Amino acid sequence: MINLYEKVIFVLSISFLLFLKSSNSLANNELALKRFYYQIKIPQTNQSCSQEASKLAQRFSDVTGLNVIENGCRGEVEFADTESAYKMYSVGLTYLSIKEIFPYSALVGMDVMGIPHSAVGMFSTYSECLGALQKQSEFYEEKTGYQIIASTCLEGTYETYKKSYVLRIDGVAKNNLSEPNSKLYALPLKFQGQLNSNLRVQLESFLVSKGASIVWENENVIFYYKKYPLLISQEVLGEFTDADECESQIDEARKIFLNLGNNDAVVGCLPGKYFNSKKVYLEVVRESSGGSNYFIDIHQYSSQAECLNDKPRLIDEAASRGHKPLGVLFRKEKEGKFLLHLFRSLY
Repeated sequence: MINLYEKVIFVLSISFLLFLKSSNSLANNELALKRFYYQIKIPQTNQSCSQEASKLAQRFSDVTGLNVIENGCRGEVEFADTESAYKMYSVGLTYLSIKEIFPYSALVGMDVMGIPHSAVGMFSTYSECLGALQKQSEFYEEKTGYQIIASTCLEGTYETYKKSYVLRIDGVAKNNLSEPNSKLYALPLKFQGQLNSNLRVQLESFLVSKGASIVWENENVIFYYKKYPLLISQEVLGEFTDADECESQIDEARKIFLNLGNNDAVVGCLPGKYFNSKKVYLEVVRESSGGSNYFIDIHQYSSQAECLNDKPRLIDEAASRGHKPLGVLFRKEKEGKFLLHLFRSLY
């Protein structure tokens, strides 16, 4: 029989072992935690820089569930833009975590590849960028499903002859558990001609039909939210000196891309961008996985009648060789010559 003394010793021994195990576990957890930092410049508000730093720390802690052990104002920056004086706060914090948290930054700015970036901003003035912050913040939370930590306007990092400002929004998922529902992408408009209002409406409808949520645009680019970026091709099909001649080719151009499986391709005639330009461009926007999926055979003729009369023969000949003819476009060349472009599938 185990006496009372032995029972007490046994219970105390077990308790001590459990205490050691718990202490070791806590120590290991503390050792696993590391210090990480987050810092950003934000627009001046009616509160002090230190107060804004405290608010940033509270938001960060609430959203991530992490322990912020320090925060503070890192400095204040004054600058002038369009004859107005502005101030920005540089605020930062230190937090404990097993791994670093990387907020998702939505940037209304681009690099030379047309990817959202801090290189060149889409706003020519600081005040214009500030005016867009609230609306873009609403879009961000709605489209990403993330909660915002900070939003700001920063000068573009690429030096140009004039200033530009990038709108930036940082946010993370609650407790940092998931990827954003959508991300912000840019579609640079690389048209050879000047995009008119009719074609712009068609282009916007085309993007929306592909699941894009357009949130900002100007004459050079469209920014949209989507889970993954759209693969869009913009191509010049022909250059004309007569607008009516170009317009007469639109239906045939649509047929060409319909035969390629692009039944919603946007096709139109756009006037030249530059002063006194007499050129008109037949252009198409379509969804494409990259690279051309057609080939063009070019034939020259001395008259329009000869050009059009030879069209059936060329189509039959291409088909007999095992090629898949897609359609034919023609245009008047210099010195009265005519060019016929026979489009055929590569596959």
